[in-house]
Amino acid sequence: MEEINAKGVILRAFDEYRLKSCIDFRPRNEEFYYISVRKLNGCFSYVGRTLSGQQLSIGRFCDSMATVQHEFLHALGFFHEQSRYDRDDHVKILFENVEKGFENNFEKVNKTDSTVSGLPYDYNSVMHYGSEAFSNGKGPTIVTKDPKFQDVIGQRQQLSPIDVKELNRRYKCNSTTAFHMFCSFSNGSMCGMNTCSNTDNDSGWEMVKQAQGGPETDHSTLPTASSKNGTEEGYFMHASTARGEEGKTSRLETKMMEPTRECHVQCLQFYYYHSGNESDILNIWIREFDDQFDSEGTRRLMGQITGPQTSHWRIHHVSLNATKNFQVEFEARTGAGNSSGGFSIDDINLSEIECPHGSLQIDNYMESNNNKSIIYSPRQYTIDGYAYHESALPCPELAPVKIAHPPMDLDSGPCVPRIFGFSPAMVASPALTLLLALMLSMP
Repeated sequence: MEEINAKGVILRAFDEYRLKSCIDFRPRNEEFYYISVRKLNGCFSYVGRTLSGQQLSIGRFCDSMATVQHEFLHALGFFHEQSRYDRDDHVKILFENVEKGFENNFEKVNKTDSTVSGLPYDYNSVMHYGSEAFSNGKGPTIVTKDPKFQDVIGQRQQLSPIDVKELNRRYKCNSTTAFHMFCSFSNGSMCGMNTCSNTDNDSGWEMVKQAQGGPETDHSTLPTASSKNGTEEGYFMHASTARGEEGKTSRLETKMMEPTRECHVQCLQFYYYHSGNESDILNIWIREFDDQFDSEGTRRLMGQITGPQTSHWRIHHVSLNATKNFQVEFEARTGAGNSSGGFSIDDINLSEIECPHGSLQIDNYMESNNNKSIIYSPRQYTIDGYAYHESALPCPELAPVKIAHPPMDLDSGPCVPRIFGFSPAMVASPALTLLLALMLSMP
């Protein structure tokens, strides 16, 4: 089972590279240069391309996504962050505290061989050692010149924004392998989407800052946006089910997209808010087109949301399998009961990766979990029928949660909205919603 978990983590780490850069990984065919991933003693990799079949070890206790990303960054030519030629301006290495025989791990790289690409020193880099790395037990081996970063260095959550920027500059990435679209409706932009309704006197989906029945603000600018405190609010799309008869539909169509990967797997992620009647329905379709002359396309229902109202924005994933040029269509359908609201959606994201197999969303995280009780996800099932769940132990004093949305410039790297994790470097809010995305990849 340990090997299965390691393989799943490695595949997930590859997806992160595909989302954030033009780097892709595939099984070896007949290539002379390739990486041989092994479970050896520890976590290690050569720096850069050195030989045919060069070994990269993901040993015991190395099977976390950020550790895998760390070792593959080595293979892609990256040195440790604290090995930068200018590291003495930012950290102090206490060699007297370094375990004997491991001093070479703290050697500096000369400016010519450095991979910094003109970017600033990154305390949050996944390539940075922690303060106690290779310590002989007499104290820290690395001390940051700025004390507030002492507990930040060594994070193993994910690639930092500067890690991503450095990777894309090094490999001259102008696009990403798996990322297709992201729309937060910022500044009133609909990202090339179209709307329509089956009722002549109803425009269907509308771009708004607030909606009758809720929500009072968009999702993109949470938790700061509020009309009550005067903070700038953003836009989202809303389809009212309070107007019109049962069966009325409002459609929101994305621009046409083309699958680029051979696996034909896509993940649609978005946030929704349901303030209508429990009989109202939000259908998620894809419409595939045979060729440039096919103007109608073929629709397939991929997902559906209905039931009770929500009190918070909720994340939702829909697995797609388009093999041709396609559009995603959000269809809000009015149900039989009375409604005072409708459906709202925001932060639409589509990527050519596998969707998480489950998710656990904790609303009012900082307010409701001061007792530090363990929170369990609903029961999940693998494709082979094995049941499992994930648990989270809240630590409110660490504040550490920040939800980031994909920036539009490739330097920062488009990515799915995600939790950066528990880290004193992040800014927390008492009204923040914590999302734990769960992923279990099977062979």
